[in-house]
Amino acid sequence: MIKAIGLTLALMTIPMMGLAQGQPRCGERESGVAGLANTYGESLQMQGIMPNGEILEIFGNTATGTWTALISNPNGISCNVADGQNFTRLDLPPAPQGEDG
Repeated sequence: MIKAIGLTLALMTIPMMGLAQGQPRCGERESGVAGLANTYGESLQMQGIMPNGEILEIFGNTATGTWTALISNPNGISCNVADGQNFTRLDLPPAPQGEDG
């Protein structure tokens, strides 16, 4: 809850929607990413393109353990869909690929 309040304060310049608890908080991606870096020291750790063309991005801070998951669309809008603590970066070997690779 404290992180959600801090993120909202850090992003006060962004028009926010979905302020009810448990709903995504959305705004301009550029400002949101800057807020994560400035407030929590989080940086992009992982990203992947979803079937609908949106991008799932995971930001984290290995020193403090905070993390944030954003879903960003091609129009530059991102929504914070989850955040938490105990972020750990795993450098695992790649999973073996099947014949279809």
